[in-house]
This record gives sequence, structure tokens and C-alpha cells, in this order.
Amino acid sequence: MVRLFLVIFILLCITVPGQSDPRISALDTEPGLEKRITLSLRAASIKELLAHVQGETGVRLRAAREIQEDKASIWVEERPARDVLRALAHCFNLRWSEREVSDITYLRLWMDRDSLDDLRMRQYEDYTAITHQFDAELQAAAEFIRSGVQYEAPPYDKDLYPNRDEYDRLVRHQRATRSPEFAAMILQCLELSDSQRRDLFEGKDVEVSGTAIAQKAAEKFPEATSFRYWVDQSLGGYLLYCSSYALLATALFDDSRYRKIVQSANDKLLQDPKLDRELPVPKPERESKPAPDIPAPPAQMAPEESEAMARARELLDILQSGVPRPGEGSAATPATMSDGLLPIAEAAEIPAVAQYVSEYAGAEALLGGGAVQPQAGVGGKVAQRLADICNRHLFTVERDGDFLLAKCMLWHRLRGRELPEETIKRWQRQITGLPLPTFSVAVEMGGTTWERVRGIIANGRYWFGTPSLQIIAQDEHALKLYASLTSKQRGMLNQGMTIPVFTLKPEQQHLFMQVHERNARPTYKDAQGLNWPAHAALSLKDQGVAAGIVFAAAGMRSLGYEEVISLAEAEAMVTASDLTPEELREIRERLRQQIETELSDKAKAFARRMADAHPEIPPKTIEIYAIRLLAFGTTIGDSDGGSYLPHAVKVTW
Repeated sequence: MVRLFLVIFILLCITVPGQSDPRISALDTEPGLEKRITLSLRAASIKELLAHVQGETGVRLRAAREIQEDKASIWVEERPARDVLRALAHCFNLRWSEREVSDITYLRLWMDRDSLDDLRMRQYEDYTAITHQFDAELQAAAEFIRSGVQYEAPPYDKDLYPNRDEYDRLVRHQRATRSPEFAAMILQCLELSDSQRRDLFEGKDVEVSGTAIAQKAAEKFPEATSFRYWVDQSLGGYLLYCSSYALLATALFDDSRYRKIVQSANDKLLQDPKLDRELPVPKPERESKPAPDIPAPPAQMAPEESEAMARARELLDILQSGVPRPGEGSAATPATMSDGLLPIAEAAEIPAVAQYVSEYAGAEALLGGGAVQPQAGVGGKVAQRLADICNRHLFTVERDGDFLLAKCMLWHRLRGRELPEETIKRWQRQITGLPLPTFSVAVEMGGTTWERVRGIIANGRYWFGTPSLQIIAQDEHALKLYASLTSKQRGMLNQGMTIPVFTLKPEQQHLFMQVHERNARPTYKDAQGLNWPAHAALSLKDQGVAAGIVFAAAGMRSLGYEEVISLAEAEAMVTASDLTPEELREIRERLRQQIETELSDKAKAFARRMADAHPEIPPKTIEIYAIRLLAFGTTIGDSDGGSYLPHAVKVTW
């Protein structure tokens, strides 16, 4: 009997390793995956990566829709394709399974329950941390409310309050002691149940009305019949709103908890004997071409524009020191973990797979010099170099057999903000160097998910040399509505005609109301009954060249930047307060016509100045753009609404 148990134990020891991970066992069924392949890809989508492997092996590979656009960076040389696909699944916590459709068998990579649970747990940790911050701010405001004393916020001093968010909290405390309605919103929010709080985090609106209103809130503001709460995710955290867009509290992501995880992973790296060796220091193949300097801003430039130029100059200094320029090198996106990891992997001849994110949360570190320079990824010991870039980019690097797997601690939060590299490059060819996108690109941007819109805003100056793309967020609903229209409907708008809202689909009618009220969660206050679309219409009007906006040269990053109207003219318009509205409109219209008439001459003069300042740029390649103003108009009965979209338009010169 003992001998029988011993035989069974030995057989188990032999067979278990091959079955140790059922999530990748489907790879064992394909003999074609024994073929050795070589790959070097940066910021490639999983769909693209699998296409490369399929092309090399002939094995049919597919990625589930929800993970197709997730990005990866990989370096392998002469490794079995099976090992590469195994490492890819382990790096992204995914599962391989065999699937058959219409007698065609293929291997499918997908996110199973374990993957989803892990992702949701990370998101729930965010939610828990954010909830604590919300409660702390609301409780602090509630203390002022209960005291019965009116709080007075101190005068704003940027030296005392370098972080404007901190000062804004004090202003909210002041409002809480002076506005009974605002105080009631805060007191009621503190009474929300755990299930209502979870609904908020999941993007749902929570409404409390009638007898469900807490007694403390009702006593503070007896007129209240209902409170509606929601949470919006911002670039760096969450915002808690109530009713008519009253901002109750803000919370920022606190990622300090990930530092311990990164440090623990680094300790293992430093103890790995296979990584305790020096990296070779290659000789530079060629001298890098220095980025051209930015000319001094024109004297008439507004102060905030001068600051934008200073930021652009800073960025070019960094670009000159090694970070790829947008649209150049291996990818369109800025230097990230991939730029440090891949050269190390190649120099040390260690296969590596990395999750790729453009690291919006740490984008400011790029201007501060915190990003790893691509050419600095070699030299020194392998383990120490890996630990350095992990600390800078909040990644962990771990062993998976012979492979190194680099996992982003913020993957659960940032993956949805990525855009395909080809999309970024195509937009770069059209709008790099412009302060605002062209209308067609703006429509495309607004037509993406809100998460991707946040990514575009955060990374605009690194991708396009554009200081800010907040305009996309402000007019996103108008752009989404325009993008949803048929070509016939767009033609009607472009010809100055109006579109009756009753002809739109229900989801388009909701977008219309979002444009009308300029709110993500409209109240429909102007809608009278269920038949309101019969009395509503949408229009589009080109307002011409906008006052105080700039010329810019496409393809030149921030090299060309100049105002269309002088500050003196703009100031004359602003200070004409003694004029009647009709007279003021006349002046503005006359100025607009003057600008339109002189636009070509001004464009020529601007192009000559750019050509003189930058002889390395052929004058014929300089394209000049001005900023025009487009108005999305909405009417519901006698009520008007809508939004404005400044956008770049090419000037014929």
C-alpha cells in the first residue's frame, strides 16, 4: 500500500507542473506554437500583438473585444510562441481557451471571472480611499454648520495656498454656513446608506426625496423636496455633486499604498542572481538632432499665453535630452515605462512583456524631468536599473520563468484612457502645433468615450504641443450629438437650416438636452411634458474668426503662435461699456469683417516671420491656421441654449 501511494505521489509530481495553470492550458493543444519568434513592439494593442504572432505561426488567435485595445510592449528573441502567449496572459491576468465558430477553431484570450474580480477589487480600493476623503471633507463642513457660526474664508493668497483645491475647500465651508440649502445637501449626504454610496461610485445618480430626507437636512432647509447626488471622475480623482451642479467635496487619488508593493517587488529583483550583472553601454549610433528653439513670444501676447510658451520651451528642452517627440521614433506617445524596460531587456537578452499606459497621472513628472530617458535605460546592473524605473513609474517587475513581466499599479484606472497609436499619429499630422483642433478632429475626439477624452486633455501638450484641450470636455456633448447625426442632417446644419428635435432618436434627444443645459446630467427644466421635442430645434452657426485668438503653424509644435487681433482692439471692445448692446454688436461685427478681409495678408506676414526665424523649415510646408467660432444653438419653445466651439481652420495665403 505504501508503495502504491509512493507511485501515485511520483506521478502527481510529474503531471502537475504541466497542469499548474489551467488558465493557459489551452496553449498546449497547438503544436504550431512551438515555433520560435522574435518581436520588438512598443505600445501595440493586444489585437496587433496577436496578429504578429499569428502571422509568424499560422495559429488562429483572437482577443475578446473588451481587451483588444489594451496596449502592451514586448521584446523577445527566438522564443517559442507558446511562452510568449503564456507571458502575455500572466502579465495582463487573462485566460486562454479554445473556441470553435462555424467549424473554425481558434485560441481566444479573454478576461475571466478571476481577472474581473481582481480589477474590481482594485477599483473598490480606490472607492474606499475616495469615500474616506469625501467623508472627512463633509464632516469638517458639518462641524461648521452645527456650530451656528458663519465661517469666513481668508483672502486667497497663492503663496499660502499653492494648491487651489485646498483654498476651494475653505470657500465651500464658508458657503455651508451661509446657504441653508447647501448645508442641507451636506447633512443629507452624510446620511446616505452603504448601497447608495456604492451606486454613486458605479456612476449612478442617487436621489433622496420626500420622507426619505433626513431630519437634520429637512430642519436646515424645509423647502427641499429632493436631493440628487452623483460622482464624476476627474483627471486626478473624484468630484461629488448635488442637484444643480453644487460641488460638495473633492478627493484625489492617493497612490502611496502602491509604493510598498513596488518596494517589495524591487527587493525580490535585487535578490535575483540572474539579474545581478552589468548591462553593456552601447555607443550612440548617431548624434540626435537638436530640437529647434522657440522664439521669444510677441510683445502683445497675453500673460497666460506667455506661460504656455514657457511650458512649451521647457518641454522642448526635455525633448532635446532624449524623450521622443510626438510622431517620431517608435511611437506617438511620450516616454514611459516601456522606454526604460525594453532597452534593458534587449541589452540583457531577457524576454519581457509590459502593460503600457501613457501615465497621465504622472504627466507632470515629464516636465519635471522625472520620466526615464530612453537612452538612459542601459548601463549599470540589471536589477537596479529595473528597480529605478519601477519606482519612477509605479510598476512592478516580476519573474515568469525566463520572462520579465512589468505590471502597472494604476492599470485598473488608466487603461480606459488609452487611444490607438495610429489614431494619435493621424491627429498629430493634422493638428500638432495648433492651440485647438480642427473641427473634424474635434468631432472625432468628442465621439470617443469620456475616459479617452480625459486622456486627450491630460496628454494634449505631449501629443500635439497644445497647452490645453479642455475645450473638448466643455463641448463634448455637442460634438457627440453632431457625430451621431446622419450626413443629410449634418448637411442641413452646415447650410444654416435647423433640425427639429422630434426627428432625432431618444439617445440623441438626451444629448440635445445636455447641450442645451451644458450639463452632463440635465434637469429637463425647460421641457414641458413628454411632447417637448415637438417644440425644440438644433442649429449651427459659423461666427467667424474669434477675437483675441491666435494664428498657429501646423506641424511646428509651439513654434508659431501669434494673436489675430491686437490687445488694444480687444481692450476697446471690452471697455466700451457706455455703448448700447446694439452699438457694441456693430463694433464687433465691423472688427470681425475687418479681420476676415485682412486675414490673408496677416497670414503671409506671419509665415514670413516663421520662415525667417526657422530657415531649417521649408516655407512651403508652413500651413497657417486661424481660430473660428462655431455655435451649436438649441431652442425649446422660447428658451435658448447651446455651446460654442472654437476650432482651427486653415487660412489660404
